[in-house]
Amino acid sequence: MLQGGWGGRERTAWAAPCYNGVPDLPPTLSDPEETMTQAELDRFRWDVACHMQRNLFIFLLVEAVWGAGYAFVSQVAILPFFLRQLGASDTMIGALPAVSVLTLCGVQLWAAHLTEHLPVKRVVFTCVHYPAAAAALGMALIAHYSSRLGGEASSIGVLVCAGIWGLSMAFCVPMWTNLIAKLFPERARGRFFGYAFLVGSVTGIAGAALAQRLLASRPFPDNFAVAFGLSSIMLAASVTAFLWLREPALPAEVERVPFGPFIRRLWAEAGSRRGYRALMWARVVASLGAMASAFYAVSARERFGLGDGAAASFTMASVAAQIVGSLLAGALGDRVGFHVFAPLSPALAAVACWLALTAPAPWAYYVVFALSGYIGANDFVAVTNLTIEYCPRLEKTAFISLIGTATAPFTAASPIIGGWLAQATGGYAAVFRTAIVLNIAGAVLAAILVRDPRRDVSGRSQGEAGGEGAGTASPACAPELEGDPSPSELLESL
Repeated sequence: MLQGGWGGRERTAWAAPCYNGVPDLPPTLSDPEETMTQAELDRFRWDVACHMQRNLFIFLLVEAVWGAGYAFVSQVAILPFFLRQLGASDTMIGALPAVSVLTLCGVQLWAAHLTEHLPVKRVVFTCVHYPAAAAALGMALIAHYSSRLGGEASSIGVLVCAGIWGLSMAFCVPMWTNLIAKLFPERARGRFFGYAFLVGSVTGIAGAALAQRLLASRPFPDNFAVAFGLSSIMLAASVTAFLWLREPALPAEVERVPFGPFIRRLWAEAGSRRGYRALMWARVVASLGAMASAFYAVSARERFGLGDGAAASFTMASVAAQIVGSLLAGALGDRVGFHVFAPLSPALAAVACWLALTAPAPWAYYVVFALSGYIGANDFVAVTNLTIEYCPRLEKTAFISLIGTATAPFTAASPIIGGWLAQATGGYAAVFRTAIVLNIAGAVLAAILVRDPRRDVSGRSQGEAGGEGAGTASPACAPELEGDPSPSELLESL
């Protein structure tokens, strides 16, 4: 037994995870690799190395087609425009992101616990994507029959479809993260996230450009019906490629903790990790500041009298900025640490709110949406990798899901509060001003609290910190790359 952690508690030194300064509590899952002989473990790692190029190609192919398909149903601008055309209130528009967040994060932790033990995930991983494609098809049917259904029933139907989408993503996200951690080396993982986001963003621009032509050239509601239908086809077709992944099997764990004790132990473990707690609190404040993002599109529409095609144009601006964000977040995060992005995202969100508040012309909203896309890329790459570095090696997906579940009530409440505030004040100025204050507070809090998990409490890198408590790489951790990995090194690192 080793002394370490908070309050000098004894912890079993089962295997110290990468970039963590103290040994972990016993995991909720037994380590499958510990049940393998050295020959079996060598064979597993050899299989990963041999098929990494194929797997990388499949992941990037799916990201490409999925990115184009998602651009047709973007919740950033297209769905708010559609709801407004249906006559939905500000509260109803604010409920759209709230429903998505609650369904995604409300069951994500349970989904992670349910699927994390699977020795091979690719078939289940493929299947859980199809409800999202079905949700897009449902929105296409709602748009086509909206004149018969009426505005209120159609708006409620859109929210139901958004809930189905969120439930689908609740299973997809933790399994996606787990597969990435299994099939790609740790030191190149941030770069992989950047490449994946880049590919999806480039094709997303093409999809948004086509959506812009569809929405501008066809009458309502057929324009939205065609766009949503195309999205459904592309989403379903893209994820089918996951069936061709080469995923070497790991033996199922010997002992699996039931969900109740799993949650209690997970909360206790999360509470004992100072960096993880700091990140969670920073995310809570940042999620409250995100109340304004649900109303950028309808604010621009009503302020400058924009047509439906503008929704896709705003999506293009957002997706284009994701390219820059994904490249910078992946490359800079691998070099200096992902903690630098924790205060950057809410700071940029405050700037976006200020621009939306003072916009002199429609062009200002294109900058607003570009900033939103850049922030989304930062959060996707940086927060995921920060959580991976803070958490125990065997429970990456559980800890990533936990931070989403813990912040979900705040993330869901913020756009609903924003919608109520907009209706109560007769405009969006109060929403944007409130969001500016909250985002500035989130940026300050993140700058103070969130630290680089690759360094110990003294500020030295773990490679420099010697003696007891210094972070040592687990034998089962993926081998590290020396220096700054290139795409070829990403493929050859194992």
